Amino acid sequence: MLRTLTCVLLSAALLTPGAASALIPEETAPAPAVPEQRPAAALGSETARSAWLEGLVHGQLDAFEIPGAAIAIVDTQGPALVRGFGYANVAERLPVDPNRSRFRIASVTKTFTWAAVMRLVLDGTLDLNADIRDYTSVNVPMVNGRTVTLADLMTHSAGFEERAIGAYRRPGDAPQSPDKWLAAERPDVVYKPGHVPAYSNYGTALAGQIAADASGQSWSAMIESWFLSPLAMNQTSTAQPLPGKLAGAFAPGHGPPPTFEPRAFGILHEAAAGAMSATASDMARWVEVHLRAGRVGNAQLLPEELVAAMARPLRAFLPQQHPFLHGFYRMDRAGEVIYGHHGDLEDSHSVFALLPERGLGVFAVYNGSGGPAANMLLDAIVDRLQGRTLPPAIEPPADFAGRADRYTGEYASSRRNFSTLEKAALLGGALTVSANADGYLVTQGPTGPARHWVETAPDRFRARDGHAEIRFEETDAGNLRLWSGSWPGSVHERLGVWAAPSTHMTLLTVTTTVFVLAMFGYGHAGLTSSRPRMVFGDERRLPTGPITLAWLASVLGLALLLGFALTLGDSQAFNFEVPAFVAAQLWAAAAFAVLTLLLCSVTLRVHSSKQGSLGQRLRLTTVCLAAVAQTASFHFWNLMPWGLP
Repeated sequence: MLRTLTCVLLSAALLTPGAASALIPEETAPAPAVPEQRPAAALGSETARSAWLEGLVHGQLDAFEIPGAAIAIVDTQGPALVRGFGYANVAERLPVDPNRSRFRIASVTKTFTWAAVMRLVLDGTLDLNADIRDYTSVNVPMVNGRTVTLADLMTHSAGFEERAIGAYRRPGDAPQSPDKWLAAERPDVVYKPGHVPAYSNYGTALAGQIAADASGQSWSAMIESWFLSPLAMNQTSTAQPLPGKLAGAFAPGHGPPPTFEPRAFGILHEAAAGAMSATASDMARWVEVHLRAGRVGNAQLLPEELVAAMARPLRAFLPQQHPFLHGFYRMDRAGEVIYGHHGDLEDSHSVFALLPERGLGVFAVYNGSGGPAANMLLDAIVDRLQGRTLPPAIEPPADFAGRADRYTGEYASSRRNFSTLEKAALLGGALTVSANADGYLVTQGPTGPARHWVETAPDRFRARDGHAEIRFEETDAGNLRLWSGSWPGSVHERLGVWAAPSTHMTLLTVTTTVFVLAMFGYGHAGLTSSRPRMVFGDERRLPTGPITLAWLASVLGLALLLGFALTLGDSQAFNFEVPAFVAAQLWAAAAFAVLTLLLCSVTLRVHSSKQGSLGQRLRLTTVCLAAVAQTASFHFWNLMPWGLP
């Protein structure tokens, strides 16, 4: 139902539990280093690092079944290695050319949008701490007396819920002006602004429109005139789809094997959050300009103060938690200071990362669904810089078993939907935290392998097999949150029993069993009236009305479960809008709720008048309770007409 949310696990004073986060003093920001010799030499000679990268990336393409990739490694002396691997387009057998193949860079687009915002902040046109309603006509409400600011948008803490349905525009549809679309499609604000990170494409798109309005240009024209033209990024475009000659070398995302069907160019409404397409060689210039204080080659192409401002910390939500910067976020690994941005669409993934203390940067993009590849590339670079060292192995504390229950349960990302049928995406699986007999904490997402963690301090854990860290925070309400050590864009919140997907999956399994028995039991009894004992007994001793209602509720309940199971998992079906057949199912769910009320009413009458045998009344009651339970579950997940966005 949703595009992949690769929500990986996962501004004045730091946020403590229950208090608002704030700006971090500027002097704490990491300053890019300027080494005396070429920093890329730390990855080996030119020949050695090229051979290393070739083996690494080809291994990734094979392991994750990705058609192609383009990689640029840059240092403070310029591009050190720019390579293409595999196919840009499988159907055309077109190999990746790092100078010509244009990939969707997805959310790496945001780094350009935030650069534009910061340029306007530095010249005094915009104020990060001002109410955004001073700059836009979009009605963003106050929550608990707190308004949304540009700093909230920049740190993904405006409080917006996730919205993915209708994120794309059909190619033949007339473009809608960004300001009108933003006003019409504003998600609900579900968190107090400034308090909880919940990654939001909408928030960045809104900031991009604010910047465009302030500049007197469209967002595309602003990005082109302020960044692409000065940096001579001539193979990079904000257009959707790519125009003319630029379209000829487009490297589309691809579907799964074995066909690797090239995907059509998806036209995003939230262009400022993810619309751009670029070559690896062009993105090498974007890396270089941030590594070298605004310079590319011998030319000062961006203001030094702009680049420095973007590298300064803006907001963190916990002490010692990696912060958001002014357009980037920290993604440190193994003690290496790293900041940048990831970009993810369902069928393509990218990363833009700077290692300022090493004088290195990297851009990588993959045109398949192998999400972990970009992060694994960063891990491999760090390992090579550090001689492939891993932290010493540590054993779980002997007494951890006595504390393990504090952390176990099901957790959901703050980047999720609350108000529409998109909420049901969580039925696909939450993050499960458990403890095993060996003393490890174990996390398991809906997909991928389980990870094992060792307690290193109260509420802090390190991966058994690497440098990754997680930590837990107890809120004022007594609930737990799980934070990733390298991803500040969202936090996982422990779910209560009724909100846990496993509760509903168990419940729906039970109701399915009851409905199957009732559908065949009542149906068989009704069709073979000459026989006195059937699957459900001699139901002819009950009035026809209750039996008919129970049978209809069973059939409709099963049909709805089957329909939702078949349709809600098709993510691309919701790209433009809620499909008509899904909307019809929501109305059918409302009819099922009405049918359930009628069944409950007649069941009470049957009991009060003692019609039929006790066993027959109990069987009717079981069907009634199953219908009530399924109706309650549909209501919770917004699988009713009011769940339409």
